[in-house]
Amino acid sequence: SVRVPITVDLVIDATGFGEEANPHGLIDFSYWESGHRLIYDHVGAPAEVLISGCGDSGVIEALHYALRDFKHEEVEAFWP
Repeated sequence: SVRVPITVDLVIDATGFGEEANPHGLIDFSYWESGHRLIYDHVGAPAEVLISGCGDSGVIEALHYALRDFKHEEVEAFWP
């Protein structure tokens, strides 16, 4: 396969460590509390943003980015 580099203004790695581990001692926020506008507001519009994640973390982070004042509880309405 051919890899083509891309240029973006912001990369968000929404891969969780889980509450039990943060092996690199990084500043870590639960995706339940993520999406703070300070992360995104400094990026000019329009911007190219790459959000990468596993499980639901990438989806939730994308919603935080795309919808101002998004709250994680809003998706709970879709849970059976």
